Amino acid sequence: MSLRSLNSALKLHGFEVDAFENPLQAFECFREKEHALVLSDLMMPELSGIQLLEKVKALNPHSRFVLFTGFYTAEKYSQAKAAGAHLMLMKPLSIQMVLELAIDTRDQKISEEV
Repeated sequence: MSLRSLNSALKLHGFEVDAFENPLQAFECFREKEHALVLSDLMMPELSGIQLLEKVKALNPHSRFVLFTGFYTAEKYSQAKAAGAHLMLMKPLSIQMVLELAIDTRDQKISEEV
């Protein structure tokens, strides 16, 4: 699943999406506005997914942060959970799985506001 196809699928289902290939650009966006759900690769240049998670959680502790990876280890999972990750998933992700996460996040946010 490509970033473009994921972006398109989420938008088709009514979600507002900010998509970045560069984690530093993504973080700048997170500094400007709150995101209910953040999806991030674990392994990225310049900033790891766990480093991005820590930065986002410092700004917005209520963001639901999901990491995905093709290189799952118990140690990485423990680090991610300790940093505040909601989930850590194995690649490849399916569009259906991501849609379910987005819908669940939206529903949870709505129920918290009521």
